Amino acid sequence: AAGARWGVTGEAALFAGARAGLAALGEALPGGRAGEAVPVAPFAPVPCRLGLAAAVPVSYVARVYPTVPFAHPDAGGLLVLAKLLRGGYLHREIRERGGAYGGMAAHGAESGLFSVLSYRDPHLARTLGVFDDAARWAASGDFGRDEVREAVLGVFSDLDTPLSPGGKGGREFACRRQGLTPELRQGVRDGALGATREGLMRLAEEYLVAGRPKSAVAVVSHEEALRRANQELGEAALEIQRL
Repeated sequence: AAGARWGVTGEAALFAGARAGLAALGEALPGGRAGEAVPVAPFAPVPCRLGLAAAVPVSYVARVYPTVPFAHPDAGGLLVLAKLLRGGYLHREIRERGGAYGGMAAHGAESGLFSVLSYRDPHLARTLGVFDDAARWAASGDFGRDEVREAVLGVFSDLDTPLSPGGKGGREFACRRQGLTPELRQGVRDGALGATREGLMRLAEEYLVAGRPKSAVAVVSHEEALRRANQELGEAALEIQRL
């Protein structure tokens, strides 16, 4: 079939038989037109502030910032910044002091989105304030080189998580299909390994503090909590929608 692709993981000695079987499968599939374009709906990101009312007793709060593509030199450092925010600020302020089940940060290098969030959170407006405080904390450099080292180690713990042979093959297949070549992935690793305190301060200022107007907020909570939070948020109130 035109455009069909397979990812096969196995021992080299078995590949010849696999190729023959896949060729037969391809011939049996319905044909298609090679290079046929798939229509894509137009998309333009717009910052929003949504409060999604649902039958839940606590809140789930997220703020998402647009950042940079995978191949950008800052992509690796943003992975480290996410680990730094989680371990150095958000866990303490959202879970230990705020009583939420968890508070975290993540950077999606493939999507170019940086997220901070809480889940099973008894607070809402306070947590949005903590997100802003965390960004300013990182931009001000109120952390040491040991914390940077721990964040770097956390990134590589994720990047180098042990996988089965099938898992490695599946990951490589997905990366190749997205154009994430070994060279591009090594660039992200190099960026993470080379992260410095000063560099992380710059990233926090550029993408989280100065980039805040471009960010989006989404909250899932019960309607009473959303309306109560809107009284505190004022001009930054959430647009409430019922799920």
